[in-house]
Amino acid sequence: MENAEPVSPGKRRILRTAVLAATVVVLAVLAWTLFAHRSFAAAERLLSMPDSPSRPFTKEEMVILVKASARDSSNVLRMRLGRDNTITRAKGYATGALFPARFIREGIIHKGKDRVFEPLLAIAQDPAQPPDVAWEALRILMMFDDPRVIDIMAWAASDPNWSQALPVMMQLWLPISFDSPLWQPGLEAQWFRANIAGKEYQDVLLTLLDSYLRDPRLPPGDSGVLRFLGRHYDAGFEEQLATIAPDTLAFYNREVAKGYEPIWALNNLDERHHVPGADRAIASLLPDPNDQKALTRIFNLYHTEPASASDETWRSRLIEWYTANRDKLRYDMGKHRFVLPGAEQPLALESSAVVPEIPSCPSLP
Repeated sequence: MENAEPVSPGKRRILRTAVLAATVVVLAVLAWTLFAHRSFAAAERLLSMPDSPSRPFTKEEMVILVKASARDSSNVLRMRLGRDNTITRAKGYATGALFPARFIREGIIHKGKDRVFEPLLAIAQDPAQPPDVAWEALRILMMFDDPRVIDIMAWAASDPNWSQALPVMMQLWLPISFDSPLWQPGLEAQWFRANIAGKEYQDVLLTLLDSYLRDPRLPPGDSGVLRFLGRHYDAGFEEQLATIAPDTLAFYNREVAKGYEPIWALNNLDERHHVPGADRAIASLLPDPNDQKALTRIFNLYHTEPASASDETWRSRLIEWYTANRDKLRYDMGKHRFVLPGAEQPLALESSAVVPEIPSCPSLP
């Protein structure tokens, strides 16, 4: 048998370098994993503390939570596991195996606006915070119904470091029609300053809804319409809950009273998004089994077409309802949505009402 050809010194150096590089990568991943798991454990301890509505989280506590949320794989897994692409889904499963989803963002939101809004705002506007941490704080802030979100976006529009993120911030806060001038590259901040900044909260929402409801791409049962108008397709969502699952309505109203709409803000927990660990997260978030069932029922109802949506006429009926009642709508900060004063049910339709169009984008000089 002939002797194997000896390995040249050059090939040995390449082999040693490759082994060393692989070792460094593995050690770095293990170190980062250990660090990440420790930060997750600290965040989960904070979230598991008994609720104390009278005591907001401190900024220091919220920094721990937001840093963990920014690293939480649940924010990535939904995007990857919901795709048809096999490679993308494989990456998602690999990520989930190494870094299990913790749903820290949902835990922060569930604590309610009164406990988390101020420290989140302080983090978002702190120039000393890393960009990913500040951005995660901004994302969570957009989940809450509060007039101060207008001030936050006005700040972002005036800050060169954040002005380009303005469309995404508004998309998180309220879905924007793709026909809106807000989507014209380079004009977002200018349009915001000209048409949104300085307006009353109710007027801002109506200005955006005027255009959004008329967008032919408006999806059935849109969560933005549900969030601010309380409408599911062309019917009132609370009325549907009261009819189909009356015991769930109290839970829904209790969560909405915290300043967020659960279908909008907690949708990562919906089993339809296939994020591993969602059932465990719901059990951790809601220790009461009845509350766990209530959240599941809410998701199920949201994904169920009402009888009135059996054809595409729901869209025209929704627009007709909004057109008839727009001038009567008043924003109720207790219910965190628009209501019709003095009316338990939607008022009679008035076909003569006209919905004003969204203001046009100011032209550049």
